[in-house]
Order: sequence, then C-alpha cells, then structure tokens
Amino acid sequence: LFIPAPKNLRYTELGATFVDLEWNPTECETYVVTVVSDVDNFTISTSDTKIRVRGLVGWSEYRIVVIPRADGSDGPSSNYIIIRTFAQKLKNPVENVKAEMYEKSEVYLSWNPPKMVRYNGLLEGFHVITEILPDDTNLQYIPNQRKHGHRDKRQALQTVTLNYAARSYLRRNLQPKQKYKFTIVAIATAGPGPPTDISIDTKYDVQRKVVYYR
Repeated sequence: LFIPAPKNLRYTELGATFVDLEWNPTECETYVVTVVSDVDNFTISTSDTKIRVRGLVGWSEYRIVVIPRADGSDGPSSNYIIIRTFAQKLKNPVENVKAEMYEKSEVYLSWNPPKMVRYNGLLEGFHVITEILPDDTNLQYIPNQRKHGHRDKRQALQTVTLNYAARSYLRRNLQPKQKYKFTIVAIATAGPGPPTDISIDTKYDVQRKVVYYR
C-alpha cells in the first residue's frame, strides 16, 4: 500500500501555548502529528488537515512533522517545521523594594529582580515611575483607582526606563513637603510584569537616614 506524504506543512497562527497547523491532504485514514522539543514530546492523531496543538510551553522551540497512516501502516512524513512559541507574561513582581532617604531632595531606590521561569523569556529592563500624591493620602494604602467619587489627584512626574542589569536608582530633585509614590515594574520579553509600589514623605527634615520597605 503506497501512502503519499502530506505536503506543505505550515503554521497559520502561533501563541505562547499553542500553534495552528495546516497541510495539504493525502490519501490516508489518519494523520499523526508528532511534536518534539527538549521539554516535551507527544503525538496527536487526527483525520483533519487543520489542527490546533495546545499545551505547549512558552519561549520553547518545537520540531513538528505529520505522518500519514492507513491500514495500520505509516507513509512517508511531511516536511518538518520548527517553531518557537511566544513568551508568557511575567506574573511575579520585583522583590525587596527599599527606599533610602539621606536628605529631603533625594531617595535611593533598590530592588531585586522578579522570579522568572524559562517560559517568561528574557528580562529586558525596568520602569521606575514617580508620582506625587495628594496631601490626604494614607501612605499605608494607596488606591490604584478612584474611590468614593473623589478624583484621583496623583501627578505622574517621570518614568525612567533602566536596563536589565539595574538594581537601583537615585531619584533627585524631590520637592519638599510632598508625598511620593514610586512604582517599579520589570519588563520581560512578553511585556511589563505586575507593579510594586513604595511611598515616602518629604514633609520632615531628614536628620539621619530614613529607610522605607515594601
């Protein structure tokens, strides 16, 4: 029994955890889609020439081929394709954020990078966002949205982008008698991760080092 090889195997859509495949039909009963990588190997049997392969690992390379099957025999395989899945979004924020004030006009921010796994891709950098808070803001609880019908009076002053090796940032030229919020966001291959906030107050004279922890 001669079984022609499927031709023109290709992908039509690709994500972090799936790939859509198509190929030209051939004379057989079923197709066996073989998926191989350094993290997982599996096969899927189907009678269609279009299939979505799910359960892939983000930021991973896969080698895929289709084998036709009829009467219990396998025919020659299709062309093979190699794909790399997209990175999955970073779920962990930066850690151990600390703000140290030596004088009212400067604050030294430091942090540790977020915990990452291979499917997050690569750490590319950090955003440090500076905001001035309204006078009535409680530094222990800073809402991220409007509450009780009052307009959010926070003022965004500056966003700085640092490279992946950064673990600290010195923010100068702070205004006296203000409450500040600093938001630190890690940026990975799939985009920014969740934010981590820390707040300080420049209302009082700094006679010695003042440290804020988050």
